[in-house]
Amino acid sequence: MRSDGRKKVKTRAPTSEDCQSRGLPGFRGIRHGHLLGGAPRKLKTRRRWSSRKFTRATGQVADSCHSGASCLVYRSRRQDATIKALPRRHAERSNTMMSSTKDYKHDMATMLAFHDALRRELGQIARVAATRTEDPRQVMASAAGWQMFKSYLHVHHSCEDDVLWPAMEKTLADRPDDLALLAALEAEHAAIDPLLNAIDATLANPVSPPERLGDLTDALATTLVAHLRHEEGEGLALIDVTVTDEQWADFGEEHRKRIGPDAVRVLPWMLDGLGEAQAEHILGLLPEPVRALYRDQWLVAYEQLDRWGLSGKPGKVP
Repeated sequence: MRSDGRKKVKTRAPTSEDCQSRGLPGFRGIRHGHLLGGAPRKLKTRRRWSSRKFTRATGQVADSCHSGASCLVYRSRRQDATIKALPRRHAERSNTMMSSTKDYKHDMATMLAFHDALRRELGQIARVAATRTEDPRQVMASAAGWQMFKSYLHVHHSCEDDVLWPAMEKTLADRPDDLALLAALEAEHAAIDPLLNAIDATLANPVSPPERLGDLTDALATTLVAHLRHEEGEGLALIDVTVTDEQWADFGEEHRKRIGPDAVRVLPWMLDGLGEAQAEHILGLLPEPVRALYRDQWLVAYEQLDRWGLSGKPGKVP
Protein backbone atom coordinates (compact mmCIF):
# COMPACT_ATOMS: atom_id res chain seq x y z
CA MET A 1 0.00 0.00 0.00
CA ARG A 2 1.33 3.44 -0.94
CA SER A 3 1.68 6.29 1.57
CA ASP A 4 -1.26 8.05 -0.10
CA GLY A 5 -3.50 5.02 0.50
CA ARG A 6 -3.57 3.96 -3.14
CA LYS A 7 -3.14 0.29 -3.84
CA LYS A 8 0.25 -0.65 -5.24
CA VAL A 9 -0.12 -2.48 -8.52
CA LYS A 10 2.39 -4.81 -10.00
CA THR A 11 3.22 -3.49 -13.42
CA ARG A 12 4.67 -4.79 -16.57
CA ALA A 13 7.65 -2.96 -18.05
CA PRO A 14 6.62 0.27 -19.85
CA THR A 15 6.31 -0.09 -23.57
CA SER A 16 8.95 1.40 -25.97
CA GLU A 17 7.56 5.27 -26.29
CA ASP A 18 4.51 31.57 -15.43
CA CYS A 19 5.23 35.14 -18.36
CA GLN A 20 5.30 38.17 -20.52
CA SER A 21 1.62 37.87 -21.17
CA ARG A 22 0.78 37.69 -17.49
CA GLY A 23 -0.53 41.21 -17.66
CA LEU A 24 -3.11 40.31 -20.27
CA PRO A 25 -6.65 40.21 -18.88
CA GLY A 26 -9.13 37.44 -19.06
CA PHE A 27 -7.24 34.30 -18.18
CA ARG A 28 -9.76 33.57 -15.42
CA GLY A 29 -12.36 33.27 -18.16
CA ILE A 30 -10.99 29.86 -19.07
CA ARG A 31 -13.11 27.37 -17.22
CA HIS A 32 -12.74 23.70 -16.58
CA GLY A 33 -12.90 21.65 -19.69
CA HIS A 34 -12.13 24.66 -21.89
CA LEU A 35 -8.38 24.32 -21.91
CA LEU A 36 -7.27 20.82 -21.24
CA GLY A 37 -10.49 19.04 -20.56
CA GLY A 38 -12.35 17.15 -23.15
CA ALA A 39 -13.90 13.81 -23.46
CA PRO A 40 -13.05 10.37 -24.71
CA ARG A 41 -14.89 8.17 -27.41
CA LYS A 42 -14.87 4.45 -28.24
CA LEU A 43 -11.87 3.16 -30.02
CA LYS A 44 -13.09 1.18 -32.99
CA THR A 45 -9.87 -0.19 -34.36
CA ARG A 46 -6.21 -0.34 -33.55
CA ARG A 47 -3.43 -0.61 -36.06
CA ARG A 48 0.01 -2.06 -35.93
CA TRP A 49 2.52 0.72 -35.99
CA SER A 50 6.25 0.58 -36.48
CA SER A 51 8.25 2.13 -33.69
CA ARG A 52 10.11 5.29 -34.53
CA LYS A 53 13.59 6.50 -33.85
CA PHE A 54 14.21 10.19 -33.17
CA THR A 55 16.95 11.82 -35.24
CA ARG A 56 18.60 14.77 -33.51
CA ALA A 57 20.24 16.29 -36.57
CA THR A 58 16.94 16.77 -38.42
CA GLY A 59 14.43 16.94 -35.61
CA GLN A 60 12.39 14.26 -37.35
CA VAL A 61 11.18 10.82 -36.49
CA ALA A 62 12.33 8.06 -38.77
CA ASP A 63 10.35 4.82 -38.98
CA SER A 64 12.19 1.77 -37.75
CA CYS A 65 10.80 -1.58 -36.65
CA HIS A 66 11.93 -3.34 -33.51
CA SER A 67 12.27 -6.97 -34.35
CA GLY A 68 9.43 -8.95 -32.90
CA ALA A 69 7.85 -5.84 -31.37
CA SER A 70 4.50 -4.45 -32.29
CA CYS A 71 2.76 -1.34 -30.95
CA LEU A 72 -1.01 -1.10 -30.89
CA VAL A 73 -1.57 2.56 -31.60
CA TYR A 74 -4.62 4.65 -32.30
CA ARG A 75 -3.79 6.33 -35.56
CA SER A 76 -4.95 9.91 -35.29
CA ARG A 77 -3.80 13.08 -36.98
CA ARG A 78 -1.36 13.31 -34.13
CA GLN A 79 0.23 9.95 -34.63
CA ASP A 80 0.56 10.41 -38.37
CA ALA A 81 3.06 13.25 -38.01
CA THR A 82 6.76 13.49 -37.54
CA ILE A 83 7.99 15.45 -34.54
CA LYS A 84 9.11 18.22 -36.87
CA ALA A 85 6.44 20.90 -37.12
CA LEU A 86 5.52 21.22 -40.78
CA PRO A 87 2.34 23.17 -41.57
CA ARG A 88 1.52 20.91 -44.52
CA ARG A 89 1.60 17.86 -42.31
CA HIS A 90 -0.52 19.57 -39.68
CA ALA A 91 -3.07 20.43 -42.35
CA GLU A 92 -3.15 16.80 -43.44
CA ARG A 93 -3.69 15.70 -39.84
CA SER A 94 -6.63 18.03 -39.24
CA ASN A 95 -8.96 16.04 -41.48
CA THR A 96 -8.02 12.81 -39.74
CA MET A 97 -8.50 14.35 -36.32
CA MET A 98 -12.05 15.46 -36.88
CA SER A 99 -13.03 11.91 -37.76
CA SER A 100 -10.90 10.20 -35.11
CA THR A 101 -12.49 12.11 -32.23
CA LYS A 102 -15.82 10.58 -33.28
CA ASP A 103 -14.45 7.28 -32.00
CA TYR A 104 -14.83 8.57 -28.44
CA LYS A 105 -17.88 9.49 -26.37
CA HIS A 106 -16.10 12.66 -25.19
CA ASP A 107 -14.17 15.24 -27.20
CA MET A 108 -10.49 14.30 -27.10
CA ALA A 109 -9.35 17.03 -29.51
CA THR A 110 -7.67 19.18 -26.86
CA MET A 111 -5.80 16.26 -25.33
CA LEU A 112 -4.52 15.21 -28.74
CA ALA A 113 -3.60 18.79 -29.68
CA PHE A 114 -1.58 19.09 -26.48
CA HIS A 115 0.26 15.87 -27.27
CA ASP A 116 1.01 17.10 -30.77
CA ALA A 117 2.39 20.39 -29.39
CA LEU A 118 4.79 18.37 -27.26
CA ARG A 119 5.96 16.47 -30.34
CA ARG A 120 6.41 19.74 -32.25
CA GLU A 121 8.54 21.19 -29.44
CA LEU A 122 10.69 18.07 -29.35
CA GLY A 123 11.63 18.90 -32.93
CA GLN A 124 12.65 22.41 -31.85
CA ILE A 125 14.68 21.00 -28.98
CA ALA A 126 16.47 18.69 -31.40
CA ARG A 127 17.36 21.55 -33.73
CA VAL A 128 18.76 23.61 -30.84
CA ALA A 129 20.80 20.67 -29.59
CA ALA A 130 22.19 20.10 -33.08
CA THR A 131 23.23 23.72 -33.75
CA ARG A 132 26.95 24.34 -34.13
CA THR A 133 26.91 28.09 -34.89
CA GLU A 134 26.25 28.86 -31.22
CA ASP A 135 26.66 27.00 -27.95
CA PRO A 136 23.45 24.96 -27.86
CA ARG A 137 23.54 24.89 -24.06
CA GLN A 138 23.37 28.68 -23.87
CA VAL A 139 20.64 28.86 -26.50
CA MET A 140 18.45 26.32 -24.75
CA ALA A 141 19.12 27.59 -21.23
CA SER A 142 17.87 31.07 -22.20
CA ALA A 143 15.01 29.86 -24.43
CA ALA A 144 11.43 30.56 -23.40
CA GLY A 145 10.48 27.47 -25.35
CA TRP A 146 12.40 25.14 -23.05
CA GLN A 147 10.84 26.62 -19.90
CA MET A 148 7.36 26.47 -21.43
CA PHE A 149 7.83 22.90 -22.59
CA LYS A 150 8.93 21.71 -19.15
CA SER A 151 6.19 23.61 -17.33
CA TYR A 152 3.32 22.50 -19.54
CA LEU A 153 4.52 18.89 -19.65
CA HIS A 154 4.80 18.80 -15.86
CA VAL A 155 1.27 20.18 -15.42
CA HIS A 156 -0.17 17.67 -17.86
CA HIS A 157 1.52 14.62 -16.38
CA SER A 158 1.03 15.63 -12.74
CA CYS A 159 -2.70 16.15 -13.36
CA GLU A 160 -2.94 12.67 -14.80
CA ASP A 161 -0.97 11.19 -11.89
CA ASP A 162 -2.82 13.12 -9.15
CA VAL A 163 -6.36 13.29 -10.54
CA LEU A 164 -7.04 10.98 -13.45
CA TRP A 165 -5.25 7.75 -12.57
CA PRO A 166 -6.46 7.61 -8.92
CA ALA A 167 -10.07 8.06 -10.01
CA MET A 168 -9.66 5.30 -12.57
CA GLU A 169 -7.92 2.96 -10.14
CA LYS A 170 -10.98 2.96 -7.89
CA THR A 171 -13.25 1.99 -10.76
CA LEU A 172 -10.83 -0.63 -12.07
CA ALA A 173 -10.00 -2.21 -8.70
CA ASP A 174 -11.01 -5.69 -9.86
CA ARG A 175 -9.43 -5.45 -13.33
CA PRO A 176 -5.71 -6.21 -12.92
CA ASP A 177 -4.83 -5.88 -16.61
CA ASP A 178 -6.29 -2.38 -16.78
CA LEU A 179 -4.59 -1.43 -13.51
CA ALA A 180 -1.32 -2.65 -14.99
CA LEU A 181 -1.82 -0.33 -17.98
CA LEU A 182 -2.34 2.66 -15.66
CA ALA A 183 0.74 1.68 -13.65
CA ALA A 184 2.79 1.44 -16.84
CA LEU A 185 1.67 4.90 -18.00
CA GLU A 186 2.53 6.33 -14.59
CA ALA A 187 5.94 4.65 -14.69
CA GLU A 188 6.55 6.22 -18.10
CA HIS A 189 5.85 9.64 -16.58
CA ALA A 190 8.39 8.89 -13.84
CA ALA A 191 11.03 8.08 -16.46
CA ILE A 192 10.72 11.52 -18.09
CA ASP A 193 11.43 13.81 -15.12
CA PRO A 194 15.02 12.55 -14.59
CA LEU A 195 15.77 13.32 -18.25
CA LEU A 196 14.48 16.88 -17.89
CA ASN A 197 16.59 17.30 -14.74
CA ALA A 198 19.66 15.88 -16.46
CA ILE A 199 19.23 18.29 -19.37
CA ASP A 200 18.97 21.23 -16.96
CA ALA A 201 22.10 20.04 -15.15
CA THR A 202 23.94 19.87 -18.46
CA LEU A 203 22.77 23.36 -19.42
CA ALA A 204 24.12 24.68 -16.11
CA ASN A 205 27.50 22.94 -16.51
CA PRO A 206 29.89 25.05 -18.60
CA VAL A 207 32.28 22.15 -19.13
CA SER A 208 29.68 19.68 -20.27
CA PRO A 209 30.39 18.61 -23.88
CA PRO A 210 27.73 19.63 -26.46
CA GLU A 211 27.20 16.00 -27.43
CA ARG A 212 25.99 15.28 -23.88
CA LEU A 213 23.05 17.61 -24.51
CA GLY A 214 22.35 15.86 -27.78
CA ASP A 215 22.34 12.43 -26.17
CA LEU A 216 19.96 13.56 -23.45
CA THR A 217 17.53 15.30 -25.82
CA ASP A 218 17.52 12.18 -27.99
CA ALA A 219 16.62 10.09 -24.95
CA LEU A 220 13.91 12.56 -23.95
CA ALA A 221 12.36 12.46 -27.40
CA THR A 222 12.45 8.68 -27.61
CA THR A 223 10.93 8.26 -24.15
CA LEU A 224 8.24 10.91 -24.48
CA VAL A 225 7.16 9.96 -28.01
CA ALA A 226 6.87 6.34 -26.93
CA HIS A 227 4.76 7.34 -23.94
CA LEU A 228 2.44 9.51 -26.03
CA ARG A 229 2.02 6.67 -28.49
CA HIS A 230 1.23 4.23 -25.69
CA GLU A 231 -1.28 6.58 -24.08
CA GLU A 232 -3.01 7.33 -27.37
CA GLY A 233 -2.93 3.69 -28.43
CA GLU A 234 -4.34 2.15 -25.28
CA GLY A 235 -4.78 4.71 -22.51
CA LEU A 236 -7.35 6.97 -24.17
CA ALA A 237 -9.72 4.09 -24.88
CA LEU A 238 -9.54 3.01 -21.24
CA ILE A 239 -10.05 6.59 -20.05
CA ASP A 240 -13.08 6.81 -22.30
CA VAL A 241 -14.92 3.82 -20.87
CA THR A 242 -13.84 4.42 -17.24
CA VAL A 243 -13.91 8.15 -16.47
CA THR A 244 -17.23 9.86 -15.80
CA ASP A 245 -18.15 13.30 -17.15
CA GLU A 246 -17.67 14.75 -13.67
CA GLN A 247 -14.22 13.18 -13.29
CA TRP A 248 -13.19 14.39 -16.73
CA ALA A 249 -14.36 17.92 -15.83
CA ASP A 250 -12.34 17.72 -12.59
CA PHE A 251 -9.28 16.75 -14.63
CA GLY A 252 -9.73 19.77 -16.91
CA GLU A 253 -10.32 22.09 -13.97
CA GLU A 254 -7.11 20.91 -12.29
CA HIS A 255 -5.21 21.71 -15.48
CA ARG A 256 -6.67 25.21 -15.45
CA LYS A 257 -5.67 25.76 -11.82
CA ARG A 258 -2.11 24.53 -12.30
CA ILE A 259 -1.53 26.44 -15.53
CA GLY A 260 -2.79 29.58 -13.78
CA PRO A 261 -1.93 32.93 -15.41
CA ASP A 262 0.06 31.17 -18.12
CA ALA A 263 -3.23 30.13 -19.70
CA VAL A 264 -2.87 33.20 -21.91
CA ARG A 265 0.20 31.59 -23.44
CA VAL A 266 -0.53 27.88 -23.34
CA LEU A 267 -3.55 28.15 -25.68
CA PRO A 268 -1.70 29.71 -28.64
CA TRP A 269 1.25 27.39 -27.86
CA MET A 270 -1.02 24.38 -28.13
CA LEU A 271 -2.70 25.55 -31.36
CA ASP A 272 0.56 26.61 -33.06
CA GLY A 273 0.82 24.78 -36.39
CA LEU A 274 -2.47 22.92 -36.17
CA GLY A 275 -4.71 22.67 -39.20
CA GLU A 276 -7.42 25.28 -39.45
CA ALA A 277 -10.32 22.88 -38.87
CA GLN A 278 -8.63 21.38 -35.85
CA ALA A 279 -7.85 24.75 -34.27
CA GLU A 280 -11.36 26.07 -34.97
CA HIS A 281 -12.87 22.99 -33.37
CA ILE A 282 -10.90 23.56 -30.14
CA LEU A 283 -11.56 27.31 -30.12
CA GLY A 284 -15.25 26.54 -30.57
CA LEU A 285 -15.22 24.92 -27.14
CA LEU A 286 -14.41 28.31 -25.57
CA PRO A 287 -16.80 31.17 -24.75
CA GLU A 288 -16.76 33.98 -27.30
CA PRO A 289 -15.09 36.49 -24.89
CA VAL A 290 -12.18 34.06 -24.47
CA ARG A 291 -11.95 33.50 -28.23
CA ALA A 292 -11.82 37.29 -28.71
CA LEU A 293 -8.99 37.59 -26.16
CA TYR A 294 -7.16 34.79 -27.94
CA ARG A 295 -7.45 36.44 -31.36
CA ASP A 296 -6.82 40.04 -30.28
CA GLN A 297 -4.23 39.70 -27.52
CA TRP A 298 -2.94 36.27 -26.64
CA LEU A 299 -2.04 35.15 -30.16
CA VAL A 300 -0.41 38.50 -30.95
CA ALA A 301 1.79 38.32 -27.85
CA TYR A 302 2.69 34.69 -28.58
CA GLU A 303 3.66 35.39 -32.18
CA GLN A 304 6.02 38.15 -31.00
CA LEU A 305 7.88 35.65 -28.83
CA ASP A 306 10.83 33.79 -30.29
CA ARG A 307 10.59 30.72 -28.13
CA TRP A 308 13.87 29.18 -29.25
CA GLY A 309 16.12 32.21 -29.89
CA LEU A 310 16.03 31.78 -33.65
CA SER A 311 14.85 35.20 -34.85
CA GLY A 312 16.34 37.76 -32.49
CA LYS A 313 12.98 38.53 -30.86
CA PRO A 314 12.66 38.36 -27.07
CA GLY A 315 12.78 34.75 -26.07
CA LYS A 316 13.55 34.42 -22.38
CA VAL A 317 10.79 33.81 -19.87
CA PRO A 318 11.01 36.52 -17.20
